[in-house]
Amino acid sequence: MPGRRLAWLDLPRLPAERHAGERDLGPRVPLVLWEEAGSTRRVASVSIAASALGVEVGSTLAAARARVPDLRDAEMDPAADAAALAAVAEALLAFTPSLAVRPPSGIVLEIGRCARLFGGEEALVGAALDATRRLGFTALAGVADGELGARVLARSLGRPRPRTGDPAPPSLPLRLTVAPPRAIAAAAADLPVGALPLPAALLEALEHLGLDTVGAFAALPGDAVGTRFGPEAAACWRAVNGREVPGPLPVFRPPPHLLEAAELEEASSGEGVLFRIRALLERLEERLRGRGEGASSLTIWLSLDDGDRARLPVTLSRPMRQAASLLRVVRERLHAFTVDAPITGVAVEVTAVAPLRGAQAGLFVSAAEQVSLLEAVARLEGAFGPGAVFAAVPRDRHRPEAAWGAEPFSPPPEGHLAAPGRRIPAGGKAADPLLPPPRRPLTLLQVPEEVEWVEGASPAPGAAAIVRDRRLAVASVRGPERLRGEWWTASPYDRAYHEVGFAGGARAWMYHDGATGRYMIHGWFD
Repeated sequence: MPGRRLAWLDLPRLPAERHAGERDLGPRVPLVLWEEAGSTRRVASVSIAASALGVEVGSTLAAARARVPDLRDAEMDPAADAAALAAVAEALLAFTPSLAVRPPSGIVLEIGRCARLFGGEEALVGAALDATRRLGFTALAGVADGELGARVLARSLGRPRPRTGDPAPPSLPLRLTVAPPRAIAAAAADLPVGALPLPAALLEALEHLGLDTVGAFAALPGDAVGTRFGPEAAACWRAVNGREVPGPLPVFRPPPHLLEAAELEEASSGEGVLFRIRALLERLEERLRGRGEGASSLTIWLSLDDGDRARLPVTLSRPMRQAASLLRVVRERLHAFTVDAPITGVAVEVTAVAPLRGAQAGLFVSAAEQVSLLEAVARLEGAFGPGAVFAAVPRDRHRPEAAWGAEPFSPPPEGHLAAPGRRIPAGGKAADPLLPPPRRPLTLLQVPEEVEWVEGASPAPGAAAIVRDRRLAVASVRGPERLRGEWWTASPYDRAYHEVGFAGGARAWMYHDGATGRYMIHGWFD
């Protein structure tokens, strides 16, 4: 496909960095992962700290330990490495919808159609590399017209140049190479031949023939390359000569299970646990951003020193993915949660997701204020339980205690604010300003309280009433408002409501029950 641009991200230290992240090992801890090779254990992945001390991939584990006495080691886990690579690809969906995983450590992204949205190819791939770093992995990238050409450019970074003899810098300071369109040959000419993704024996044979640069390899006759060195070498020759024809990328499907776990170096029960949870939430934030989703509910798993596991569910009122906001909600839940043994490991599982593409600020409520409101609701529900925060929604009933209902709280949708402080229901219309609504107290008593009048009086200025064993003098009376209905039910009502002001400032919403003849206080005005 002419003009197609691809980026290859290579994660050269993925197994070691994955293991270090799961075990909370710092960047200064020398670590290697090994695999069985017959009766010998050989190093398959090296951390930056171990590489700086001279440990190389392919050496025996015994030789590596002899060089670095305090070396940490573990066996390779291909399944865990594959899951980590898929998680990185999941996060990179935020930059392009078309990408593919290339085990054991590669991800290829199609960027030609979306680079302009990020300010160009270098800006897009740089942002993708930053996202990969936030997930805890070192990545190198190359951009070219084809997948294999981009892979050659990425693999060349951090490798020694021909005939210099200098070791590869352990920190890998260079991380991105971009070949201009249809210029892969010039960009790759001076690269070491070891950047070609060919078997080690074939690379050694090329170097033995004096072909120590990609340019020297590219200068060979194309027909002779395929005949003498095989189809893999022929494919590389076409790529570095700008003749690669990339095929379509397979559809990448994000992992269905969103789970991040980590062990603790030392058993803990305080801030150390929250620190690890924060790191896991930051990883989940990157993955959820790539999916365009937010978490609706989480489960925190705590591995205990006695071998047991504790489960802490966290339900959110609205989808969220910001790690800082989620951490504040989790902190509220953890403060009220107790375990019987020290904690040796934590895991955060996203048990429900919902689309979360971002919020557009309204005229009266900014997006930041809405996020703060959602976070406050989530923290209240975390402290007091699901359903503790609700919205009082009007019902089409005249009986006061049935004129509203509780529904899950959510911010008002855009377009439902006619003016600050004046709310219009969806599909409804504003009330007639010439007919002010009747006054109502902010809250009603769940059980109305009976009023006893002194000397048989009734609500009128100068009368006295006994309320909660206190004698109160009536200062003002407003009303009555007659409410009567539901005669067709088993509990009809017939009430005359008054707003009664007592000496001292208290104001009660009181009604006379036509069925019983009693006076009842139904609520208090603030």
